[in-house]
Amino acid sequence: MKLPPKRSTANSNHTLHWQPFFSPKAGIDLPVLTARGPLVVEYLHRTYEVFERALEVHSKVIVCCFTLTLPHGITLPEDIESNGPIVRFIASAKSKVRADLKRKGSPHKCPVRYVIAREMSGNGRTHYHVVLLVNGHVYRTVGTIDYEGINLFWMVAEAWASALRIELVEAVTRVKTGNRHSKLSYYFLTRESGQANLDDAFRRASYLCKRDTKQFGDRYRGLLTSEI
Repeated sequence: MKLPPKRSTANSNHTLHWQPFFSPKAGIDLPVLTARGPLVVEYLHRTYEVFERALEVHSKVIVCCFTLTLPHGITLPEDIESNGPIVRFIASAKSKVRADLKRKGSPHKCPVRYVIAREMSGNGRTHYHVVLLVNGHVYRTVGTIDYEGINLFWMVAEAWASALRIELVEAVTRVKTGNRHSKLSYYFLTRESGQANLDDAFRRASYLCKRDTKQFGDRYRGLLTSEI
């Protein structure tokens, strides 16, 4: 019986994970998605570290899941094929959260932690899978496009518009919640809930760690995460 390869042919620095559970440390087994092929072990470890750090700092954490796609038929920035747009998106999202806290007079701190995968679909279109982790004492839901005030959904849409330097009306249709694995747009974690809710949230985030559809080169990276 031929054993599955342990190293990625696209990037020999990446170790491949084929099993339905991932153990970031002794005594912890987390479910992962492998229907699209193997996951990258180094990506899984980094993703777990982001989750772990968020729960160390905040007793409640909201894990928000989005897919960001690119509009067609309009002019986009010259660096669209690099990590430039997603770096601008992150900076803009952080700025909008800070402004929202100031506007509310909130006493809480709310750093924006993230895991972001840059991928290429079968039709050659670039898209980004985004997982944001923020203080659950500040935000308890993502919200929807129908809300006429300020919520996380609209802040993400505005940040994407800013990153692409396009109008909000164009950007908002390129912000998707839910996917083929789950219609949920967020997961609410607490220290008291233990691993139960973490299982679902990490399983969803593990999709970003798959080897399939990733691109590798010096102008972009397959996975971006916040500093631990």
